[in-house]
Amino acid sequence: MKSLMRVGIPIVLLFSLVSAHASVSDFEKRFNVVRSKNGTLVEIKDKNFVKEVSIIAFMNFVKNLVVKGLANSRGEEVDPAEAANIIMERLYEDADLLERNDDLEWMRPVIEDSVSTLKKFDLNLLFKNRKVKKVLKDFEKELVKQWELLGLNTLSRPQDSQYFYKRNVGYQAVTFGLNIAKKFLSNVPVLNFASQSIVEYEKVVRERRIFHQNMLLHYIENYDAKSLGMTKTEVDQVVSSIYESRIAWFNIFESQNAQASWNKYGFNIFYRDLRVANQILVLRPDMFDSLGTRHNFAFIDAKVKGKKVILNLFNKAHQFSSKPAIAYYYNSPKKVEQERALIELTKVGLSLISMPDFIKDIARSHLNSMYKAHKLTEGALVAYLEEKQNPLKDQILNQVFNPFVR
Repeated sequence: MKSLMRVGIPIVLLFSLVSAHASVSDFEKRFNVVRSKNGTLVEIKDKNFVKEVSIIAFMNFVKNLVVKGLANSRGEEVDPAEAANIIMERLYEDADLLERNDDLEWMRPVIEDSVSTLKKFDLNLLFKNRKVKKVLKDFEKELVKQWELLGLNTLSRPQDSQYFYKRNVGYQAVTFGLNIAKKFLSNVPVLNFASQSIVEYEKVVRERRIFHQNMLLHYIENYDAKSLGMTKTEVDQVVSSIYESRIAWFNIFESQNAQASWNKYGFNIFYRDLRVANQILVLRPDMFDSLGTRHNFAFIDAKVKGKKVILNLFNKAHQFSSKPAIAYYYNSPKKVEQERALIELTKVGLSLISMPDFIKDIARSHLNSMYKAHKLTEGALVAYLEEKQNPLKDQILNQVFNPFVR
């Protein structure tokens, strides 16, 4: 059996892998440890958050992403069948929880139809449509109003075990946006595209916080509390607050659990996920040829089917797989980015085609499972690469497809 000792770390990844005396300058550039006048730790803030998060700017980003996705690796316009083949191949290659591969074949024509429709659709028309602009701007005002209650640059509030749960209001703004979209937009493709933009915009801004929280977890894992300007108890509560922020608004029982075990809540979840990640390496040696450097809790270099890659141990390849996701191919630097661009444009195309909503929802669920959670966890990988001054950081940021994360 392959052993983690071969790569120089024990089976249970211990904290402070980096010397406590190592530089924390990158941590200080990214995060602001805010204290009250009496010295109490109030919050951890994201120093680099840009307040101007425009939905029109986001839609321009989506438009450019569609253009990128429509070009294949040869720089030619992608064929709908080619796009479907690439996505389906990814699903089939990693699927080991399906009885038969053709259980997913129904998705192939859906992907082809989505890409084909998008190729014919002029996205520029949406930016010229006054009603679309009004709906999006009205939604943006409502969302910004509600976000002000939360503080988008707040990553952790260690003294308040309900801080994020009480302010989990983004979904209310989305409901508001969808309602005004239905009221003012009668053209079905335009309505669907605007509605999907509203949903995705709220998500990408909210996901920035999760991405940077995962960066923060990298430093908390690898540096002792004192070097980060905190006590051990404060670090425990910071981690609890990070995980409290991820409790769904309807999950009152989990919120109560967080309150009841505040000093242990976050690390209990973190260690549980870490044990699962380490067990993959120990119990499933058939999934890789060899192991390399462990970067942090979630990422490790490995060789898979003869290819050197970075494995994401915290996320599966997709919902039909028990295999860890691949975050990066050393010999194909843009492979993950190009695959995700195809998935993104397929999702945009789904909003334009005529098809029952329940089929679209299932297709989106399958597509999202291939990358949505993965790119948030990659915040920890970016933190590691930034710390090592590794230029690969820029490629990982590019494949996250979120204009607000840098």
